[in-house]
Parts: sequence; C-alpha cells; structure tokens
Amino acid sequence: MELRSLLRDPSQDRRSVTGSSLEAHPRDATLAKLDSVESNWRWTLSSDTPEDSSLIYRRQGLQSAWLTSVEHSVSLQALSRRDTALISFFFVLAGKIELTNRRTRKTLSISPNHVASTRQSAGSRMAIGSGSSWLAFHIPEPALRRNFEDLTVSCVQEFALPPTRFCDDSAQGR
Repeated sequence: MELRSLLRDPSQDRRSVTGSSLEAHPRDATLAKLDSVESNWRWTLSSDTPEDSSLIYRRQGLQSAWLTSVEHSVSLQALSRRDTALISFFFVLAGKIELTNRRTRKTLSISPNHVASTRQSAGSRMAIGSGSSWLAFHIPEPALRRNFEDLTVSCVQEFALPPTRFCDDSAQGR
C-alpha cells in the first residue's frame, strides 16, 4: 500500500500507523499534548498562531522501534532537551521539516516526497511548516546498528541518510 494513502484515506488499513493517538485543536492543548507524547522536545507555536489550530498525532510501538504519523495546520518549532541514541527517519508528505544540529551548525531540510534521517542531540532545533504531514520511524541506534550489521555483515561508523526522494509526483505514482 502506498505511504501517502495510509495517512490520507481513512478507509485504508491503518493498523501500521495507529496505536495511541491524539487530536488537539486549541493552541494550549496542542502544546500540552505534544509535550506529553514527545517529551524530549520543547514545543512552541508562533505567536501569530490562531487559537483554533489542529493536530492529529498517531503512534504505534513496534518490537524495538515505533512509528509516528502527524498532521497539523500550524507551524511548529521544537528544541531537543538532551542527547539520545535515537535515529529518526522522517518521510515528509506535505509541508517541510528543517532540523538544525547545534554542534555542527548544519541544517537538514526535508521537502515533500523526501525522507532523511537524523539523530537527536541536545540543543537541536526542528522547524515544521504549517500544513505539514509526515510519517516518522524512530529506532534506537544500537538496534539499527545491530540489525544493519547482521544483514550486511559490515560495520557502519555513523548512519546518515541525506534527503532522498521516496515517491514520484506523476499521475501513475510510479
């Protein structure tokens, strides 16, 4: 099943992207609920954000990882509170995600129909455009390393996936 249809069409089978979910509309509820489900990030909304904003967040735990599916109407900003041994793959369906690493001062921009990976570190910033939707796969680095090395029989120093196109915009979707 195509990735886009899982997030957009409610009649599609969503077993792989549901589990715990939340919806929030008022500004304060959006921030409170984001803080409760993504506690390593300190979330903010622009001061010009309308009071009636929408956020749909879904999370599904897997054996040693989890998936999140997020759709929202307003711009979000977040600051990472601490270093984690977590690798996240962001599949951006609409809008844009920018991640800035405080230590390297490099910004990773992920546009629609692209995927990229990032490692959460203290002080990293995330800026997410209004009207964005994305699917993220989060996995602890030791689990990713172990599985990758078991499959490829090779050692990886650092895992980094630069922005890579994952779908075609053509009418056929191929």
